[in-house]
Parts: sequence; structure tokens; C-alpha cells
Amino acid sequence: MWEWANGGKPGLLVKLVTVDVAEGAKFGKGRATQVISGWAGSSAYINGAGIVIWDRMPELDEASLIDAYLMESFTIPGTSFKRNQADLHSDSSLESCIGEVLNHIVLENSIVFITHLNKVFAYHLSYRLKPGFSPVELTTFRQTSLSFRIEDIQGSFHNFGVFSRDGAVLLGDTTLINSFIDASIQSPNFTLHPRNTRSEAPLPQPFVPSALQCTSVVSLAFGDYHYHALHADGTISSHGTEPLACGAFGLGYQSLAMVRGVHYASWEGIIPTPSAPAPSLQSPSPDNLASLKTIWFETEKAEWLRRLHSYSAVAEKYRSQNMMNQEPPEMVQSFREWIERQGCAWHLGPLGRRTRKMPLSSDMTSTYITSDSDSEDHPDKGAYFAVKVSAAGWHSAALVLVDTEKAERVRRKYIVSSSASGATPNTGANVEEASCRVSLPPSSETTASASSGSNLRGIGTSLHQAGRRFLGLTLRDEMQAEISRNHASAEAAQQSRTPRYVWDDIPFPRLVGLDGWERKRGADGGFG
Repeated sequence: MWEWANGGKPGLLVKLVTVDVAEGAKFGKGRATQVISGWAGSSAYINGAGIVIWDRMPELDEASLIDAYLMESFTIPGTSFKRNQADLHSDSSLESCIGEVLNHIVLENSIVFITHLNKVFAYHLSYRLKPGFSPVELTTFRQTSLSFRIEDIQGSFHNFGVFSRDGAVLLGDTTLINSFIDASIQSPNFTLHPRNTRSEAPLPQPFVPSALQCTSVVSLAFGDYHYHALHADGTISSHGTEPLACGAFGLGYQSLAMVRGVHYASWEGIIPTPSAPAPSLQSPSPDNLASLKTIWFETEKAEWLRRLHSYSAVAEKYRSQNMMNQEPPEMVQSFREWIERQGCAWHLGPLGRRTRKMPLSSDMTSTYITSDSDSEDHPDKGAYFAVKVSAAGWHSAALVLVDTEKAERVRRKYIVSSSASGATPNTGANVEEASCRVSLPPSSETTASASSGSNLRGIGTSLHQAGRRFLGLTLRDEMQAEISRNHASAEAAQQSRTPRYVWDDIPFPRLVGLDGWERKRGADGGFG
């Protein structure tokens, strides 16, 4: 086992004082089968010993020649059970009651692990100084359904998630763990059956986010207040709270995230996530899938959201407050689900046919709709496929595979060519020619006076230019004129490179509810 205290320095070989680790062994006692690093330190599962934890390794001086470090360690009681060696333990032993450890995580002050008996246990790290304390079962994670089988656990810092084989996701945090530990300390049999004897209040239940049930969640990544779910189709959904609108959700600027349904209050972004009464083992409804706020990597999607936001803001004041937050809740929800559906089917292009009746009617439905046919390879997949997502603190990151050719093909589907638009830009020559046609020729009486006046002006202009040349000012004028011409050329080139999208000439959707309620558009283009 190797540990790094600094990514820019060599790692050190970990040696444990109280546990014999069989280095290089492929099986048998003493083999390390898993290593986990966390806020509280480091840990490993050692065959024959169980979950072993030790403090963080100190960062050594660069001049140090040490290549191994001897660490004091502690083994969590009752975690050494193996099903193929069950005869080594009695049925009433702590090891048999806990079961074989399948996976474990290290949080800020506790170790959480799952076992083959479909149980979740927690061990507070302060127990290391109090002999006789054993892991506490988080009994509310145990479901009554026979088909509910715990398969994995993931988490960091204060939060963790438990996965079932059937696609259910249950979330917990250190507050839940501490509640069980407090109850177990007061219980006569706190080891395996904690109960709250101080009050009649029930033990806390895990949070069951309805949007994550049976949505093929592969992994979870937890920050301080937000978290992400990586789904099997390569998409990443954002959840929780985004402090100070820092962008940890990955949904864009505040104005764009508001269009997609993020609520901002006191500079905190919140994605409403309703809780299900129990883990659902049924296939999620399309409405449930549409409620997921997935991260979009296409730049044209951001332009589309800016278009929607510009029309949804109050036209005369251009406030950042989105008008959709002021509508009936069912209208707001339907409209945002419509946005998410368009994002999911973005790679199919703007043309297609409607495949499902939506609860929201819109003038844009004929343009932005899903299609069930596409001539490209893997038409059901986009150009961006996430294979890993991470989060820490107020930050997030992802490893994404990008099909650049497909991304460009999809982008071109939403761009209107200049020939198709029929626009003919005006040039300076055209303007000058038009000005000449409307000017009147001078009369013969004014020609002589104009001639004498022009001679005097010519002499004055020559003296003026001679003085400027003497002072070197003409060179400055030429440089400024050159800079102005360069700026004008750059602006013209930028305008020629800026694409026109298919939605540039399409009005904001006409919002019509099922009860006939309609959001009217004002004469100025805004909504009142």
C-alpha cells in the first residue's frame, strides 16, 4: 500500500504496526483488497483483520531519503468475517451478526460500510479511544422489500449514498449517523439494534430523491452542499445547493440556470428534489426523467437558453428575474420539463415529429421536438459521454469523451446559412452612391465665391498640415486611423463568424395551459 501526502512528491510505502500485511499476495490472510482515503485519514480492508484505519501520513522534507513509513493503526471490531470461512465464528458472534464487508467509505468522523446481510453500519472514529464500542447498524436503510438488495456505497466528507441492485438510491449524512450513535449509546444492546430510549422520536430515515430512483445511476460525487449523479447513458445530473451561485452545478450562469429551474435565494442556488416515500423499484416516468437537471456541454445550448431568458425577462427593464417564476406552478414545471426534453434530444436536430403529447402547448413545438429516427451511428447517443464525475468543496469536474465530428454535425443542424437567410449587407459604397444622387448641383452665381473661398481654405489647410507634420502629429493620426480600420475589420469579421441560429427568428413560445390559461405577449415584445 502506497500513500501520497503531496501529489508532486514520491509516494511512501505504508507499513502498519499492529497488522501484518502480506505484500504481493494474491489471496489469503494479510492481503489488502481495498484502500480508501478520506477526510479522517486512510483505511484498508485486510483479509483476516478487517477494516484498518490510520491517520494521515505527514508530509516529509524534500531532502528525506525515507521510502516507507511505519503507521499506528486501529482495526474496527467485527469486520473480519468471510463467508467462505464462516465456521471460524459462532452464529452469535459479532462477526457473524455484522457479515462480510462488501465496501466501505471514510467520512469526516466516521467509517460507513455495507455487508452481505443487506445491512449498513457506521463506526464513529472517536470510538478508537473507548474500548468496547462496536459498529452501529443504520437500521432505517434496511428495506422490507425482498427484492431490495444493497450493492454499493459511495460518499465523502459529510454525505454518502447507498445503491441497491434494483436501481434505488438512498442518501444519508453525518447528522443521520450521529443520531443513530446517540441512540445506541443509551440502548442496552447498542451494538446491533440501536433504539432511542431517551425520547419517542423515531430514528431518522434516509433521503430518497425521487429523481434518482431507477435512473441508472452509476456513481455519486459529493461536494460540501451539492452533489452529482453519473448515469449509465453518460449524462451527469446536478442536485443539492450551490452556495453563492459559484457555478458548482455546472448549469451555466445564474440567469441560464434559472431558466432550467434552479431557485436562487440569498445567492444560493437550490434544485428542488422531492423525496419519495420509499425506494421505487419501478421504471421512472418520463416526467420524472425530465425533472433531472443534466449538465450540457454544447455551446449552442447556452445560446438557446440566453434566447429564452431574453424573452422571459421584463422587456422594458431587462431585469434578471425570470418571468416564469411568477406563473402558476404547473405551468412553470411543464415549461421547464419541456426545456429538459429538448436538451435530451438535442443531438437529433431541430426537425422531427412529435412523439408524445406534452402538457404544455407552444408555437415552438413544431421546431424543437424529439425525433425517433436519425441516419447517424448510435442516434440515441449525443456527442458527449461522461465516464467519471468528481466533486469537492464548491467545485466539480468530469472526465468526458467527446465525438468532435458528431458535435460539429449537431451544431450545424442549428445554424442558418447566410444564403438561406437572404440578408444582403449594406456597404459604404452603396451609402455614398445614394447620397450623391440626392445632392443638388451648385448654381453659377455661387461658383466664383466658392472658388475664391476654396483657395483661402487651401492655403490655411496647407499651413495647418505643415505645422502638424513639424510636430509629428500626422503620424499619430495615421496610426489612429489604421487602428480604427483594424477595429472595424475585426468587428466585421467577428460579425461574419457569429452564426445565426434557427431560433433567432422564432418568437418566444406561446404558453398555454391545459385549462386554457394563456400568457399574452405585449406589443413591445415583453410579457405583462
